Amino acid sequence: YALAKAESEDKFVFMLFTGSDWCMSCKRLSKKILSSEAFSEFASENLILLEVDFPRDDRNQDVKLKNQNELLAKKYNREGAVPKIVLLKDGQSIGQTIYRGESAGGFIKKLNGLIEAN
Repeated sequence: YALAKAESEDKFVFMLFTGSDWCMSCKRLSKKILSSEAFSEFASENLILLEVDFPRDDRNQDVKLKNQNELLAKKYNREGAVPKIVLLKDGQSIGQTIYRGESAGGFIKKLNGLIEAN
């Protein structure tokens, strides 16, 4: 769904590998960056967001979603790093990065660098 939507809207897929209930850096990324107004504006113009979550408490995670996340991890995140961001264009990875505690502006600048390189 995310790939088709990104293609139809000429945007990039922002695939976030996360451990939402245990990864402190993932929680900081969500709180400091993903919920910021600056990121929201940038994302609405450029990105389709796709969360690939690996919670420790996965009892409420649908089996189909778990399987999809495992397949995405095998293809784009073999090392299992979180939080890891992979940008896709037309289904192909154009770059990846990890969150290192930077500000929303710094993080957006890093994403723009990946986008502009393609």
